Formats: sequence, C-alpha cells, structure tokens
Amino acid sequence: MRIRRSMGSGAAMRLEFHYLPPMNTAHTRRHWSVAHREARRAKDHVWAAIHREKPQKPLERAHVVCTRFSSRQPDHENLAMSFKAWIDALVHHGVIVDDDPGHLTREYRWIKAKRGEGRICMEVTSV
Repeated sequence: MRIRRSMGSGAAMRLEFHYLPPMNTAHTRRHWSVAHREARRAKDHVWAAIHREKPQKPLERAHVVCTRFSSRQPDHENLAMSFKAWIDALVHHGVIVDDDPGHLTREYRWIKAKRGEGRICMEVTSV
C-alpha cells in the first residue's frame, strides 16, 4: 500500500491510498467482524499517513472531497458508504473535530480508472 500525503497552504491535506474499499452491495454485505476489520484497516492507514504531521488540534470546521478511482461507477449511496470508515478514522485520529454536518461538509466524486488500478483520495480543507 502506498500512501501519499501532501500539505498545501493553510490547513489543507491530501491523502491518497492505493486501496479500494468495498462498497455496500448485495455481494459485499458482511458479518460485523469483517466490517470491523475494514474500519481498523482505515484507521491504520490514516494514522500511517498523518502521524508525523498531524494537526496541532482538530479542525473545527472542514470540507472533505472524497474521490474513488475505480473501473465501475457506483451509485451515490454506495460511493458515500465506501468512505464512511475513512472519515471516521479522520475523527478518531484528531484531524477533524466531528463528522456531523455542523463540523464537516463532504463532496463525493468518482473517476474512471483501469481495472486493478483502484484507489481513493481524500482532500481535507479547513473552512
């Protein structure tokens, strides 16, 4: 797994993970323990990306752009669901205060990628 983290001006962060989280479809509904392992994986990867330059304090208000690069286009609900554990990991590790609408706005995007080259990208900006 390769992780790319870059900081721009101000409080902006770009996290790129060469991993494609599963979506909530009839084929991927899973036992709670499998979902728990997926959440743990997200927390581990986010920590690996941010631990050296973690913000001094969590962002009070933020905007996150979540982009999924995959060969098949998901519907909006599945696209949003595939990022849930990753946004929760940002809260868990103190990047953002909370993921409720008063603290975080979200934008979900999909970009076509070749089969086998799936990945996700999260851009977090202070508002």
